Amino acid sequence: MKLKDNFITHMSNGEQILVDVSGEFSGLIRNNESAARIVDCLKTETSVSKIVEQLSLEYEVSNEELESAVKTVIDKLRSVGAIDE
Repeated sequence: MKLKDNFITHMSNGEQILVDVSGEFSGLIRNNESAARIVDCLKTETSVSKIVEQLSLEYEVSNEELESAVKTVIDKLRSVGAIDE
């Protein structure tokens, strides 16, 4: 899975903003630091387990908590059509 190429990110005041430049999704998605890391991982082909593995090196929480957070962010991105499966 991967973030669709028509979604670009921009950092502003410590917050990541995700925008669809194709116009299919009209709106912005604002991400905090941890959600931004998940989105950044999705800029290349990856999987939930690979993202959890990467985040476990950066955050001191259980893999179960990380997996739940990753799935939540991915589900939100899927709901706006931002994920290529």
